[in-house]
Amino acid sequence: MEIKYSGYNPTQTFIVSKYNFRKMLKRNIWCDVPNEVGKILMKNHHFLSKDDILFDKTNFNTLNKTIGLLRNSALGDIIQLIPIVHYLKRTTNNKYVLITQKHLIESVKPLNVFDDVIARKTGDVYKIINLDGVLERDHSLTDIHREMHRIKLYEEYLEIELDKYDFTVYIS
Repeated sequence: MEIKYSGYNPTQTFIVSKYNFRKMLKRNIWCDVPNEVGKILMKNHHFLSKDDILFDKTNFNTLNKTIGLLRNSALGDIIQLIPIVHYLKRTTNNKYVLITQKHLIESVKPLNVFDDVIARKTGDVYKIINLDGVLERDHSLTDIHREMHRIKLYEEYLEIELDKYDFTVYIS
């Protein structure tokens, strides 16, 4: 199984004793792991499997599904998602739900950018795109991404290119 660690640390060692697995993973780098190990690691919200990637250019517009965008903290980073979500809504047939911490819901929901803002995945969410750790790449003094705009980091991660940065909100 191919997985990607997207946590806060540039590297992190993971141990799954049951399968005698120990490996240091780099943030946002795909890594092959045994399926049994991958299933265990995927229970941690800082992991994404290649099977969860939705941005396949050939069928993305035909999904007509509810996609969860997971960002657990950092209100400013959630605000940076506004033009991303506007673009995705304009160019796809999907709904976009923000999955975040409970205390952020009342700040983000009134902006009316996301189709919903929730604290945990519900049955309506088809797949989750884990965005935790995506922007943290710019914290490292040695990472080439540190000088990129945060929206550009989201664009690169999601493999999209925005035609405009639309921060329009409709406060209710």
